[in-house]
Amino acid sequence: MNVVYCVHDESDYSKHLLPALAALYENNRVNDIRVTIIHLGISWVNEINALASAYQRHVTYIHANDEEVAQLRSLPVIGFLNIGTNLRFLIFKYFQEPVLYLDVDTLVVTDLSILLSGQHGPVSAVLEPSVDLRCEKAKSLAVASYFNAGVIRVDAAVYDYDRVMSEVSHILRKYGEKITWGDQDILNILFNNDKQLLDGAYNFIPFLSVGEPRIIHYAGRKPWSIRYRFWQPGAHYRTYMRYRAMTPLRDQSLSDFSLRRWLQYQFYA
Repeated sequence: MNVVYCVHDESDYSKHLLPALAALYENNRVNDIRVTIIHLGISWVNEINALASAYQRHVTYIHANDEEVAQLRSLPVIGFLNIGTNLRFLIFKYFQEPVLYLDVDTLVVTDLSILLSGQHGPVSAVLEPSVDLRCEKAKSLAVASYFNAGVIRVDAAVYDYDRVMSEVSHILRKYGEKITWGDQDILNILFNNDKQLLDGAYNFIPFLSVGEPRIIHYAGRKPWSIRYRFWQPGAHYRTYMRYRAMTPLRDQSLSDFSLRRWLQYQFYA
């Protein structure tokens, strides 16, 4: 099955793919996983390829062209994000089969056989764990339920790219200022009648989710930030550090945020 990540290499962000890939490969050695990275330029290609080769895997790269970028820049993003999050719409252009989309800030910490090969609808995702956000968005967007878009299993064969983008334009015109969470809002409206809900373990967000994770999603607060030690210095931080140690990042110190980005995460995390 195809596993897709999307990245815009602002602030050297692509290096965070390394722990994500280490966790994915380490816990799915026997599964047929084909990783594709859709990007707008990526600076850690050699390190990513070396990591994949160590697991006898291959990574495919798709560089968005100028026409695609212009189209995607017309879509809204949340304040602290960038166009990279909209690159996932290109899944419907380049794939005609089931795809598992993962945010870069995720760690797959278990075997994904059931998720990869089980019976699923056109779109499968996990309910947004923040009850307040979930209820507010479901009401304002008039959707039956509201999912977090950090982990999505989608059967791309069901959807045509041009029709998807046409529907996205219609959604933007209809909902206007109600679209406050960027493409996550758009995807919830777009897939309102197609989605199937997954167990919360497949998009486990520290601070919000409960139970044992299968995929940890470090939404908002990033474990590669020094400040994460103060926010959550427990098991999920140690999990990240374990997979980080399997990559060239083991030799780098943890990063820090500017005051501006830290304040943005407080409002949007």
